[in-house]
Amino acid sequence: MAKIEPVADSASRKSTSSTRPPSPKEEPEAADSKPSNPTETLDEPQSLALVPLGALPNAPEPVNSEPKPISAPFIYNPPPQPKRIRRRTWPLWVRRPWRILLTILSGLWRVLYIFCICVGVAVLASIILGLSFGLSAANGAIFMLIGNAILRAAHLPGYTGNPEAAAVGAVGGIFAVICIGIVFSSCVPQTEMTEQGPQHAWYFRMAATVLAGTVTGPIGCSIMRRHMDLKGLDVLHATRAGAVGGAVMGVGNIVIFPILLLAIGVLLTPLWIAMAMGLEFIVNKSNETWGENSHSYSHCYCYGSCGEPDEEMQEEIQEIRALEERHRQFGDTSRLSHLNHF
Repeated sequence: MAKIEPVADSASRKSTSSTRPPSPKEEPEAADSKPSNPTETLDEPQSLALVPLGALPNAPEPVNSEPKPISAPFIYNPPPQPKRIRRRTWPLWVRRPWRILLTILSGLWRVLYIFCICVGVAVLASIILGLSFGLSAANGAIFMLIGNAILRAAHLPGYTGNPEAAAVGAVGGIFAVICIGIVFSSCVPQTEMTEQGPQHAWYFRMAATVLAGTVTGPIGCSIMRRHMDLKGLDVLHATRAGAVGGAVMGVGNIVIFPILLLAIGVLLTPLWIAMAMGLEFIVNKSNETWGENSHSYSHCYCYGSCGEPDEEMQEEIQEIRALEERHRQFGDTSRLSHLNHF
């Protein structure tokens, strides 16, 4: 009668066979260990020898079975939002016209703003151009008046009266002075350094003045002879008059300024002498009025010094101020006593 093998033996064999593959060296031994007689039974379960896995040539590397730490994902918690207050909304038929009106008003405000800026720029440009044209016209009129008066006084024919000469010079000077000034400012270097900044040399300024006066005459005569009667003044005579006037003014700009300074110095010579000597003066003015029941008194002291103040004069001024203070206190006292009497 055949015996049944123990369950533990079969389980151990299955686990061994499943965990360790049979090597070629062990296969013949396993074949020899099998009983020759299939009916032969084993009294006790045979235990297989456990071979360490590291001793096998094809054994897998040991796996680290320690649990890995699991990092928890970062969770962003947004701050609590304040509760929105629902505002009262107008109906659509009210909001749409109001929005259209605001758009129109904003557009009109921008147009008005741009218009004001343009007007300001235009006014500023007009002022600048007006001053430039006015000065140029004044210079041209002076050129023609001086030249025409000198040549007419020399009893030379072909020259007109002062109104016609001034009109020709004013019109021609607007173009001549500006053109000559632009050419000289851009082409001629400024070599003289003054307190106001670099300037052209005196001979360049004189040449520019003569040239501007020379150009003023023909330009003004060519324009004005179509609009008014110049009384015999032609382009040639206008050119001569402008050149003479420009030459006189060119020399005058260099000579007249020192002459004016000399005249001012001569007129103010006593003042310079007084300031140099340190003179001092004092003026006393008083006014006193008597009435039936009133009395008024006023005085004025004027003190002036040219140089360092004098100690004696300062003492007199202090005495005068003390006297004024006593008068003021006496007036206040008398006024209070008069009020108390009533």
